[in-house]
Amino acid sequence: MANALGLIDVNRIDITERFSSGAVKTIVAFDSSGNSASMSGRTFQARLKLKSNYLVGAVDTQFADTLGDIPTSSGFDENAYKAQQAAAEIASLTPQYQQASEVADQARGEANSARGRLSEIKTNIEVAENDLRTLLLEISARNRSKK
Repeated sequence: MANALGLIDVNRIDITERFSSGAVKTIVAFDSSGNSASMSGRTFQARLKLKSNYLVGAVDTQFADTLGDIPTSSGFDENAYKAQQAAAEIASLTPQYQQASEVADQARGEANSARGRLSEIKTNIEVAENDLRTLLLEISARNRSKK
């Protein structure tokens, strides 16, 4: 959740504005360092992969009755947090996530390999430049000695 909101952790989430329908218009999330992130309800919904932006506290209302204690509108309680953590864990196990993760790992490996090749090429260029300087000095010295 912290990554999705761009914070180091999530200490509190406030719903600061709602549409007349009751859907969340704006939320502000705070981390333990006092940093905050403000975003629209739709952005919050998308980042946390919620089914709607009709939120009670910071929980999709379709799940609120399964949480036991329903969160208040001023933030979310421990049950809501646990439910969202569980939802995030479930989402991380989806085949699409696993496939994307594998592709990202493969790309990371290819990038590291390319960095290694680039470093090797740079080293070879430096060696060739030094060899060229040495040859030019030798040619210059030979030309001077012939004169």
